[in-house]
Amino acid sequence: MKFFNTTMIAAAAIGSFAVAQAADLKVATVNQQRLFRDYYKTHEANAEMTKMRQEVDDEVKKRVEKIQPLEKELQEMQKRAQDPSIADKTKKELVEQFQLKQNEYVALRKELQEFANRKQRALQEQNLVKRNEILGDIRKLTDELAKDGKFDLVIDSSAVSALGTQVFLFAKPGLDHTEAVLKKLNANAPAGFDPNKSAAASETPAKDSEPADADKKAELKK
Repeated sequence: MKFFNTTMIAAAAIGSFAVAQAADLKVATVNQQRLFRDYYKTHEANAEMTKMRQEVDDEVKKRVEKIQPLEKELQEMQKRAQDPSIADKTKKELVEQFQLKQNEYVALRKELQEFANRKQRALQEQNLVKRNEILGDIRKLTDELAKDGKFDLVIDSSAVSALGTQVFLFAKPGLDHTEAVLKKLNANAPAGFDPNKSAAASETPAKDSEPADADKKAELKK
């Protein structure tokens, strides 16, 4: 599942950290990106999304295979109509038949395009829902960490700036509580779960299963 990077303004973030130190506030850090990556629910969601994408891809493939014979038939009709030896009456009939078949072909391609687009949007929405649920779990345990440890400030050590550079270049190892939060996140993980052996938690956008332009029409020379 694709993880979004926390975008922060470096100057403001560093300034907040400096204020925290100056005021002798109690500070903790967690690597939110790692928490997301190694959470068992992220791996489950990733496997589920992969399965759903494959099902959509399979359905699109089936629909394309049903259209291909019609496309081949149109090509053959076009070739016959170009034969100079056929009578004008026969050619006219071919043109009429071609137009009917072409209309059917275009309708099927349009239906296929709409199906693929609709399924792709559904996958993207489902991916967003799963991601937000996982981030909600992380936020809840981070809040509990702050409350139980009486921390005044909990910083995401994986935060990056708008330029993609790391915001926090250094923090004392003792401030990091990622392992403690991760342990709680995976408290109910399936037996034997190992994030290092499971499928990668990162997820690419749903595959483009869109067929070629459904409005593309073959031309039958008269």
